[in-house]
Amino acid sequence: MWPGAGEPLWWGVALALAALTVAVTPQVLRRLSAPVGEPDVRPYDGLASRRFLGIVGVTSTVALLVSFELVPVPDRLAWAGLGTAGVLLAVVDAHTGYLPRRISHALTGVVGLGILLLAVRSPLAGAVALAVAAGTGALFWGLWRWGHGLGFGDVRLAVAVAGTAATASPALALAGLLLGSLAGLAWALLARWRRGRDGPVPYGPSLVAGPYLALFAQALLTTG
Repeated sequence: MWPGAGEPLWWGVALALAALTVAVTPQVLRRLSAPVGEPDVRPYDGLASRRFLGIVGVTSTVALLVSFELVPVPDRLAWAGLGTAGVLLAVVDAHTGYLPRRISHALTGVVGLGILLLAVRSPLAGAVALAVAAGTGALFWGLWRWGHGLGFGDVRLAVAVAGTAATASPALALAGLLLGSLAGLAWALLARWRRGRDGPVPYGPSLVAGPYLALFAQALLTTG
């Protein structure tokens, strides 16, 4: 049986967290400052439409239910952050191409607490999860610094995403980054085909999706 199966209480927690995320989103978006280097750009104004909030609510609910079903109880704090603040970041990025720093910092803080709780139970596992997050940050920083197509918001998000997945296992973190990158490539190719030309494609949604794809793959391999 998968971790968390048969726990209606946790399903209620997931629904409550998703509903809270939707409820606070309009106020959070109103408080966001303009992106760095673009003081005259206000991409978040008017973003909280019913459609936008619906996407956030449905996506957050699915993400939280999946992770609470497949992740052991002690590791769920970091996954709760990814299923709320992480999902909101992904939806904002999909609509605007920006990853707001305030939401990223909140997500990183929750993930950090999750890794700290892991370290209390197992110092070695906590140290490994922290190393995975730091290593991922270094890799994405290099891609941002010397490559093309990544923003620094992607670097911050990659650290939180990898740290979250690493609370389950380093292998899951690696699989999540790989599957997220493949999902991003598929999305970019589809977007290019629809537009008939090259153009920037937000990477945040595929980064956030990666750990959940890895969870599904792990569950299929385990039950198969």
